[in-house]
Amino acid sequence: MKDKLREIITSRAASKEYPGKGMTRLVKNRSQFKGNTLNIQTCDEYITVTNTYWTSVVQQLYSIKDNKTYIEFRIDSMPLKWIRDKFSSFKTIKESIVVLGPNIKVYFVDYGSTHITSYMESNGCSFIDNGKAIDTLKNVRRTHQMIKDKFKILSETELINVIDEVEIDDHGYKYKQKQTSLKQLL
Repeated sequence: MKDKLREIITSRAASKEYPGKGMTRLVKNRSQFKGNTLNIQTCDEYITVTNTYWTSVVQQLYSIKDNKTYIEFRIDSMPLKWIRDKFSSFKTIKESIVVLGPNIKVYFVDYGSTHITSYMESNGCSFIDNGKAIDTLKNVRRTHQMIKDKFKILSETELINVIDEVEIDDHGYKYKQKQTSLKQLL
């Protein structure tokens, strides 16, 4: 099956129908049930399956070259007044705070929004179905709620004690980010 997928990707990437792009959409904006959108595409040595569930996204990427599947779960929340108020009350912390854990990253943003991303990696072509994706998103939401609850009760002084300022180099774009580990926060 892997050879067949590689053949499909290679032939479509090299065709004149897709000049220079190497990307082919196999399924575009298909809804499997209410609140869901599915997209499947290939690009060079990758197959990507993206499912959206209301405000959540599960993106699965299979690398034919590495023979690995990388899965990312993302949840974006609506801005919450208490987070915005908390940031406006801070004297030293004015931007965002990032909480890092094993395979999880939570952003608290000064305008009140939170973003959470969780990662998973497995060998071979191992896409997950909607049921498992939704169950995993529920677990990520529980973790997200636990982190928000802890963030809500901490004072600025307590947060400063567990936050480090780290310089990030994102492909040449350098910036400083305030972050803490999940272990330190909890």
